[in-house]
Amino acid sequence: MEDSLIQLNDLPDEILMMILKKLHSCDVLYSLIGVNKRLDTIVQDSFVTAYLTLTVSPYGFLNFTDPILDRFCSKILPKIHHKIGWINVESSSMERFLRSKNYPNLYSLGLCHLASETARDLFTDGSYLIQNFKNQISSLMIHISKRCQESTSIKDINIFIYTQIFTRFKNLKNLNFNPTSASQYDQLIFSPSPPRIFSSTLLQLRVVKFKFNIHSFIPFNNQINLPSNEYIQHTFKNFANKNQIISSIDCFPKANEFHCHIYSYPYIWTDYDNITNNFRGGLFKSVLKLSLVDERPFEREFFLRIAKSFPCVKELHVHNQEPQKNDNQQWSIIEYSYLIQLDLLKTHENYVEQFLNNTKLSLLHNIYLRVDYDTLQRVTDNFTNDTTRMNCSKIKYLILYNQPEFCSPNLKDYFAHAEIW
Repeated sequence: MEDSLIQLNDLPDEILMMILKKLHSCDVLYSLIGVNKRLDTIVQDSFVTAYLTLTVSPYGFLNFTDPILDRFCSKILPKIHHKIGWINVESSSMERFLRSKNYPNLYSLGLCHLASETARDLFTDGSYLIQNFKNQISSLMIHISKRCQESTSIKDINIFIYTQIFTRFKNLKNLNFNPTSASQYDQLIFSPSPPRIFSSTLLQLRVVKFKFNIHSFIPFNNQINLPSNEYIQHTFKNFANKNQIISSIDCFPKANEFHCHIYSYPYIWTDYDNITNNFRGGLFKSVLKLSLVDERPFEREFFLRIAKSFPCVKELHVHNQEPQKNDNQQWSIIEYSYLIQLDLLKTHENYVEQFLNNTKLSLLHNIYLRVDYDTLQRVTDNFTNDTTRMNCSKIKYLILYNQPEFCSPNLKDYFAHAEIW
């Protein structure tokens, strides 16, 4: 370690800063602050201290044991607390970090890896978070990663947190709730009836960016009067949002329900569920997981649009029992450049044939495929069809449902590189 420090001391400031910028801030501060005056000056520079992440990194070496926490709170934070503008902390250590010093220039706070009960307690009126930071925080990020263990529902906890945020943080401009999760914790569910949230300060809350993704499922009723897309768009006419707002309404008579989807565009989430033929297009580079659902057939032109709109999709689920009507149309070969997981279990054999026929669609190698055995056997002509052989040779994991006790002897040779379940 001593030799490494000598080598660091020999480097020019500019090169040393370039190296330190690539390291986790916790590691830099813990290892170098207090070593000598030169390193002290460098690591207390704003490139380390202005944006501080006090969370355990998979790429760092620190775990926040009590001795490490003691050193941070007693030796490190007193030297840099007034320089911190943005701080990310996690559940196990946040109270000690946030209580140890005042942060006069702190404007952005990230609360990571919270249990739902901890998140609820943090936003009660008497908590140190509300008392100390409600007036100075303009940007707030909350990540809830643990399941609720109490009888209180996730819905009730989320509603409470949202209410406290909107009524207590008077200078809030940016709210990011569960930015990395597609789980139930980032869903604010108003069912069976919406909650009433009143605030004397809410009208003064300046939300610069509001990104949302709302998907409603409405039981079918002949008496119901559904709003049109035009009406939905009209409700946002006074909405001060720079993002475009997309809306769609779909009717599913067989399922006896309507789907209503409203979201801000550009789309920032990694999942996009229940896409139908009403999909309007656009570019969704963030989406990695996709599901296609409809009671009307998906034609090949639809899959071309999906491939262009979701260039980075890795996991695709197709749920459609309606056969294609224009299967003989000539189209270019469809390519999903990053697709590695394909679920065709709840779909008509037309779509299984389309994805496995190499004259219609090109698959990557090492594909994970879920499909019904009988459907697969028909599509491949009992595992002999040459037009589906090439794509089937690219399957690495084949999950078969309704598999008979004795499968066709051609199965293993046809899927020569696959592990079959």
